[in-house]
Amino acid sequence: MFNMIVATDKNGVIGKNNSIPWGIIAEDMRRFRKLTVGNTVIMGRKTYESIEHALPRRENVVLSRNPSFHAPNCRVESSVLNLVNNNYYNSRESFIIGGQEIYKLFLPYTSKIYMTIINDEYEGDTFFPINDLKNWRELRRADNEKMSFLTLIR
Repeated sequence: MFNMIVATDKNGVIGKNNSIPWGIIAEDMRRFRKLTVGNTVIMGRKTYESIEHALPRRENVVLSRNPSFHAPNCRVESSVLNLVNNNYYNSRESFIIGGQEIYKLFLPYTSKIYMTIINDEYEGDTFFPINDLKNWRELRRADNEKMSFLTLIR
């Protein structure tokens, strides 16, 4: 199974205009790096384009329906099922890092979610499917005044 890593506001907002509405929060970025360095990150084309480059010290996989899409230093795949059927996640730990459509597609194949909830509300045009988390339970939680870090499992 795959892991997911996501930061949302209180209402599940993850982005606006292909960027993070709250900007970069150092504490959240440190957690993201700690969990993903040395592993595989899987993202959609729009997320890749918002980052603008492969993430260092990680294997990068970009999903795109466009057969001619090229992302330097990344493996490009056209189908979620290619990754699932080839047991791709067994080679090392794999993290789904977004965006909205990719989270929805991979949720049935995910066993753990590392979620940061920013304790505020933001305008957004992309969302994490928080309504689909009814069968998940909290394994760990750490709260501070700005955010909560959760680890969810099925």
